[in-house]
Amino acid sequence: MRSDSLINDHAIALAVSIMEIVEPCLREEEVREVFGLFYEACKAALTYYEEKADRMQRRLKPSRN
Repeated sequence: MRSDSLINDHAIALAVSIMEIVEPCLREEEVREVFGLFYEACKAALTYYEEKADRMQRRLKPSRN
């Protein structure tokens, strides 16, 4: 069961953590754009994980239909 709000919250948290590492290497005008790129990458990875985990769960415990 996929939760978009949970994925969003975790994508933001991951992006913030990554930004703390790389921000000293960025110019001030790059920070906002780079954060957006990190957020989108984290969100895509978490969404992909959720889809794969859901498929795996359905294969392990198929419905009775």
